[in-house]
Amino acid sequence: MISLTHDELQAMNGVIDNKLLFGVTFTNSNENSEERVEIAQKGLAEKGYILDGKLTDKFLIVARLLDEYKKSERYLFINNLRISLEKGPYAKVIELTDKEITISRVPKITVVKKYVEVSEFLKKEQKAQFFPFEEQTITMEAYEEDLDSGEWDNLMVIQKYEKEQLQDMRTYYFNDVQAYCYNFITNKKQERGAKDFRNELLLLLEVEV
Repeated sequence: MISLTHDELQAMNGVIDNKLLFGVTFTNSNENSEERVEIAQKGLAEKGYILDGKLTDKFLIVARLLDEYKKSERYLFINNLRISLEKGPYAKVIELTDKEITISRVPKITVVKKYVEVSEFLKKEQKAQFFPFEEQTITMEAYEEDLDSGEWDNLMVIQKYEKEQLQDMRTYYFNDVQAYCYNFITNKKQERGAKDFRNELLLLLEVEV
């Protein structure tokens, strides 16, 4: 896993080709820009990406990961994760936080496990069900009221893109005993069982099972 500050990644991307990293927004503020560039360059040198003013092999490894991320035609965003989807079991993942950005190439199944490990609901076995959960059409206002009810401990916002065009957008909101999915495109709300939820994550990530 590669960890960089926002300014370090912006400086690195500028050296590579300055092309858009889909789903990653850099600040355009000119405030203390020279100082920030100097700090970013110093940080890259301290982390071994620049040596004596030259790019190192370590830099080139990151450059290749970023280039492969940019070339993807399909992306999945899950909260602060930016995932480039590709054929096979692996995906490029960029994780955004306030202080730093991490870049990695991981098995897609690892992303699902990341959420299952921290959710009591997703760990559950699903009871046998003879009829599907009822699907309801609700307004955005009703959805927002649902979120503000105080019942839900977890929120997972998912967006799927193909050729940078939004194809799917949904929110899963859940606690330790119950989960719902709201689809922004169809305005449909439906309860989810734990296994259904896990299977949908696998499907969205294009994990072959």
